[in-house]
Amino acid sequence: MYENSKCVSYNGKKDFDPREEGLMFDFETPPGIEELMKAKIAHDIEVREREEAKLQEKKEKVVVRKRKMPTPTSIKKYWEGKFRFIEDYGWKELPTNACWRCGTECKPDRAHIWARWCMETYTDKTDKEIDDVSNLHLLCSSCHEYSENYHGWAPGLAYYEWFYSLREPLSLNPRLPQVYRENRFFGIRFGNELIKRAKIDTSEDREPTKEEEKRVIEEGRKIIDDGHKTGNTILCKKDYEGYLKSEYKEDVLLEGVIF
Repeated sequence: MYENSKCVSYNGKKDFDPREEGLMFDFETPPGIEELMKAKIAHDIEVREREEAKLQEKKEKVVVRKRKMPTPTSIKKYWEGKFRFIEDYGWKELPTNACWRCGTECKPDRAHIWARWCMETYTDKTDKEIDDVSNLHLLCSSCHEYSENYHGWAPGLAYYEWFYSLREPLSLNPRLPQVYRENRFFGIRFGNELIKRAKIDTSEDREPTKEEEKRVIEEGRKIIDDGHKTGNTILCKKDYEGYLKSEYKEDVLLEGVIF
């Protein structure tokens, strides 16, 4: 069986036989046969364990946590009468077949004001609390995606200011993409706030330096990160603190703000 098993050379040795050097078993001898049997038994056990594991996986049902989200109708019922602009779109009441932010007719998403992933990461709120109607608006997919980094429903907070930011009629600028058209005024305001916080001199018409650009990016990251953690992305601190005072609360509560 091993007549042709010799190597040409090994460590300078010619006609090297690995069996003679103890580097492999001679399976024609009792020790070799015993080792071969051990290997076969171990292999059979491993194969059997793998097959049993596969069968167990098939038997076990994967439990998927089902979220019981409020219906669009229940969300509409909570927010009815709390917005200041619905007549802009010719609405007599809030729709469930259009985006509340841009007015696009669609099957809207049930979008969280304080993003769900942020609440799961930074709070101990339950699913019921996270998915409460007071934390949900009906938005088209574009507005939903744009709003993910902005949170907070009160004057001076980024989501609130974005939601109420100036809308540009399509008839005045028909070539602008919808997302850009709906959000560019808020984007300009947000950018101006970052420039102010980064303490950049805008009295001269010039390009910002690399250091100034870095400061703007850092300020933006700070605003976004703080908002993720607290649910209040503070865009205008003065407005926000003013509306937190008792004399303003009645007006704010009419818009569904919860303190």
